[in-house]
Amino acid sequence: MPLSVFIRLLQPLLKASRDSIEKMKVLKTLYGMGVVLSILLGFFVAHGHPVFPWHEVPSFDAIFGGLGALFLLFLVKGVGALVCRKEGFYD
Repeated sequence: MPLSVFIRLLQPLLKASRDSIEKMKVLKTLYGMGVVLSILLGFFVAHGHPVFPWHEVPSFDAIFGGLGALFLLFLVKGVGALVCRKEGFYD
């Protein structure tokens, strides 16, 4: 896909209104596109010198990092639910 076609596809996303919700939608879309692009490029770019066996799996580092981030997110939400005090606890 030529770069000009890619830029033409991104133009509607970049012209979002100044509303913060629209900006967040644009940022999430761009982030998601970056993640997908990173995983897809992992299939076409070989690891220079695989030291460990998992380096031979295409896009393993990107997928492992994404799953690790999701695990930490859910872990923090779980700990927050356990430690959270009800409103008016100290009154």
